[in-house]
Amino acid sequence: MLRIIKALAVDLLLLDARIDGLSGEIEELEKRDAGCERLTSIPGIGPIISSAIVAALGTGDAFAKEAAASQRVGNRARQHRPC
Repeated sequence: MLRIIKALAVDLLLLDARIDGLSGEIEELEKRDAGCERLTSIPGIGPIISSAIVAALGTGDAFAKEAAASQRVGNRARQHRPC
């Protein structure tokens, strides 16, 4: 049992190091992209979220309306019904 726990602890340390390395790469990419930099100026949005948004939407030029961009990332317009 102790051997298994030690092996899992080593795995955890290796994953932590890998995550740190990838996070650093994402931060470097974010610094080179103007869209990512604009998004990170919004409180609560960091390099990972901004790079994901830019990856999904690009510059936004492909969308005629805001609703189309919103739908692209999975948001749906609500229909308000009277109670």
